[in-house]
Amino acid sequence: MNAALLYDEQFAKVFPFDWEMKVLAKHIASVKSFLDVGCGTGRHIIPLAERGLQVLGVDNNKQFVEAAIKKLKSKGLVAKVDLVVADARFLPFKRALFDGAICMGNVLGDVDVHKAERIAILREMIRTAKSKAIFTIGLVHRYWQPTDLLIWLYRYLATSMQKLLGKSLEYGDYTEAIQLNHRKVKLTFHAFTTREAKQLILSQGLQCMVEKRAKFFYDWFILVATH
Repeated sequence: MNAALLYDEQFAKVFPFDWEMKVLAKHIASVKSFLDVGCGTGRHIIPLAERGLQVLGVDNNKQFVEAAIKKLKSKGLVAKVDLVVADARFLPFKRALFDGAICMGNVLGDVDVHKAERIAILREMIRTAKSKAIFTIGLVHRYWQPTDLLIWLYRYLATSMQKLLGKSLEYGDYTEAIQLNHRKVKLTFHAFTTREAKQLILSQGLQCMVEKRAKFFYDWFILVATH
């Protein structure tokens, strides 16, 4: 199974798509053009294009981009979307092109994206966006169930030990075993507190608010930021 098919059949199902689109619809009324950073196989670019928005999707995985193109062709939306294989830290676009940018699915918490890379991605999103652009960033919350509060100390100590052994980890990095194609695969990602995420956004000169999926314990949240 190639990476794109695996993503569609396994990973994409864990994302709260309906809630994500509800939050996006709430904040993009004045947006005409979007940059989708980490667009994957088209999870957001397709419904955004169907709303009449001009969308440019970027992903560093060629298979994902090819899968997204196939989906767009099947829906007759190719003319509304441009797709590029590129590193989000070094976007190949001029300044001030887009009315908004999205970065969903915990892209900023991916296994290879640590603090310096997050800042680089954010700076590129800001550089390529127009004045007063809207940025929506979906992240995994660190404490999405009550038991997470009880095991926080264990994870803190475990991460400390791994850092002492020279591994490039941050507090909030998790490794979990997930079931994929009848086998368990270890997935490492960074889960954020809302405070940590807001500080990251504020450090880049943006203002932001938080949209939470639930009132108390929630697995996902979205930062909505503006210049």
